[in-house]
Amino acid sequence: MTNLVTAIALLHKAFQQQTVTELQLQQVGTSLWPICRPLLLASHTPMQRIICLNTQAYPNLYWESLWHPVLHFLAKHPDYTFYHQWVNTQISSKQPFPLRILLFTIQSEKELQTTLEIETEQQVLYTVLQPFIQQGLVTLQMPDDGRFSTFTQLLEQAWHLVILSGHAVLSEQADIHFLFETTEGQTTVIPTTQLMRYLQNARIECLVLAVCHSAQLAADLHPYIPHVVGMRDKVLDRASHVFIQHFCQHLLQQQRVDIAVQQARIAMTQLLAPEETWSNAQLKTIVDPSQGQWSLPTLYSQNPLRTLTATVSATDLTPVQATPPPFLIGQRLVLRQLMTLLQQTKAMVWLTGEAGTGKTTIARRICWQLQQQGYDIFYSFDALPLTSTRPYLLYLEVITTETLPNIQQCLVNLNGACLFVSRQFFDSELPMVKYALPAPHFTDFLRYSRYLKLPHTQVQLRLIYHLFKGNFTVVQLFQNLPFTTDKALFHQQLAIAKRFLRGKMGE
Repeated sequence: MTNLVTAIALLHKAFQQQTVTELQLQQVGTSLWPICRPLLLASHTPMQRIICLNTQAYPNLYWESLWHPVLHFLAKHPDYTFYHQWVNTQISSKQPFPLRILLFTIQSEKELQTTLEIETEQQVLYTVLQPFIQQGLVTLQMPDDGRFSTFTQLLEQAWHLVILSGHAVLSEQADIHFLFETTEGQTTVIPTTQLMRYLQNARIECLVLAVCHSAQLAADLHPYIPHVVGMRDKVLDRASHVFIQHFCQHLLQQQRVDIAVQQARIAMTQLLAPEETWSNAQLKTIVDPSQGQWSLPTLYSQNPLRTLTATVSATDLTPVQATPPPFLIGQRLVLRQLMTLLQQTKAMVWLTGEAGTGKTTIARRICWQLQQQGYDIFYSFDALPLTSTRPYLLYLEVITTETLPNIQQCLVNLNGACLFVSRQFFDSELPMVKYALPAPHFTDFLRYSRYLKLPHTQVQLRLIYHLFKGNFTVVQLFQNLPFTTDKALFHQQLAIAKRFLRGKMGE
């Protein structure tokens, strides 16, 4: 047992440093095999190869590294499934279709060192789910809001699947603390005990904690939620995305939760596309940090045969038109503030910003989010209904001094919300909230540059950011200019960008 404790301590350290090897996992897994024999709850059969352990007495061991003398790593064997259980229920789900899914992402705009690629995560998940959304099989909410208060409000609803994606930190006493956003876009720490209180009373069929060190919380929630997945140690952003993508794909193919988890683990053994390499923030190639990531997802299930939804006839489903959300990196604080303003009674908001600052994408993202909440979106006065029982938003994109007087007359009797978008404010007698779009945070500017695969150094990108006040159009221009480390040539390119932007502003 002493050797196992030492091996686990070394494995934990390797996960923190992203230097895990398959040999380390095998050594730990081999030591776990004799311990696990008395804990086996389900024997495998030719038709149903399920391996279930009652690990309540040993919750913090790296069980997913379990090494069988013949089958090797059981948690990624294609013919078996692997999960934990010490609470059993035979009750079937009573929640009907459509499958209600919540992806709740947490990202402070002020934390450069802990940035998650949450936009990519949202985009990947929506791509996976879009065909099922169109069939009426799935509804998806992905709020641009990582506040704890928003999360607890959403937990008042019933969900088939909740995915919580964000950060957690280990204290010196090995306690887990989850990081949420504040109203100002800062980070606030929520103790596990506080999060636990809300989750154990929530109506959730399956919970995925795509958060580092969340396996212990998953174990604590096992008696309260039919299926819970947590991460045993520090998980890579890409690994988390791949797990969520493949887990949801298999669930929507009507596969059991334990099968979906097993197949998602297998997918995590290959995190890069053939043409990709691992690189750091400066796009320099680094050693593969992904070894062993497949062993982190840990499933606690009361009954893997329990489906997430009650049975339903195809005639009960209503097909819908599903359009993907506009892709936007960052500006979550802006999105949250504008959403709050527009959800007030008869709200009128005027959003302004220079060309290339992302105001149109932000406005369209807000329209998409409001649609997911049941709003109708109209793009002209002619399209407005005479009466409406649903909330609606009037979105006007082209506002000029010539058109404003007519718009003012039409808005007097408007019963819904209204969003104006233009480059600058004009005088208006209407009680409108004027919102000048601030420059994006450098973190978001940097992430957008990396998303476009700009090879520029961080010093060059910071210079571009400050010189052009975070204008995203300039980033797209540099995408078409040859990369150079020559100082004189780079300053020539900056001059070209200045002329280009002046031309855009004059359009």
